Amino acid sequence: MHIITRKRLNEFAQKHPHTKVSLEHWYKLMKRGNFRSFQDVWPVLNRVVFVPYEESEYQQLVAILDDLIDEVGENEDHPLASMMEVIGVLIEKYEEEHVPELTGI
Repeated sequence: MHIITRKRLNEFAQKHPHTKVSLEHWYKLMKRGNFRSFQDVWPVLNRVVFVPYEESEYQQLVAILDDLIDEVGENEDHPLASMMEVIGVLIEKYEEEHVPELTGI
């Protein structure tokens, strides 16, 4: 099963060179992985999908979301569209708890 093609990964890494090493690592893990349940795949995904508790984790998710937005755009049928939405919700939750509302506008 090919949810994300190698060609797409290469294109993404070319647009966002700082992701290349991580994508190569992820691709190797996915290629050799024999995932039968969510518990099997979680150790790989939890580096990207996590609840941020600190500013550095928040910034990491913002960078991931920026890259996803560049790749997915407004294409709701893109294989990464739901991942983009999930990360956006995680960021929003952090901001609700740690970032003050804009005032005086």
